Amino acid sequence: MDAAPDPTLFSLGYGQRDLRALVEQLRAHGVHYVVDVRSSTWSSHRPEFCREALRTDLGVHGLRYVYMGDQLGGRPSDPESLTDGRVDYRKVRNRPFFAHGLDRLQRAVDQGYRLCLLCAESDPTGCHRARLIGPALAERGIDLQHLLADGTVRPQSTLPVFGADAQLGLFSA
Repeated sequence: MDAAPDPTLFSLGYGQRDLRALVEQLRAHGVHYVVDVRSSTWSSHRPEFCREALRTDLGVHGLRYVYMGDQLGGRPSDPESLTDGRVDYRKVRNRPFFAHGLDRLQRAVDQGYRLCLLCAESDPTGCHRARLIGPALAERGIDLQHLLADGTVRPQSTLPVFGADAQLGLFSA
């Protein structure tokens, strides 16, 4: 029996981690590219995670930075992705920009690159990485591996099943 292939697509939410801890975790998993899937890459609370600062700092550590929040972000600016003024993941999953982002990830994985999707939310179950991107990748046969703050790895396949309508309902009744 063949061993399962080594995972090449990870996800990480930086949360309260500092950049050094984040880089160490990425290196431990042999990541080549950090793919930023935040819709907004600016933070007054965590300036080290603003797009240009992050690109520079990751580069110093030999990691490449790619911004894909315009294709895979959880808050797209596309008005066709909204229902009653709120992002609707069912609609996002059917938009060309989202499919194009998934295609880019698929090509990179198929070419053997080790990628890590980056967002701010440390708990993947509370983030679009697990609720939007992870299920869409699973349909393509990719089990996204979530790198947790405690150093463990949690495969998407072990998370609760999030359907296409798995919104982050912070203000839902």
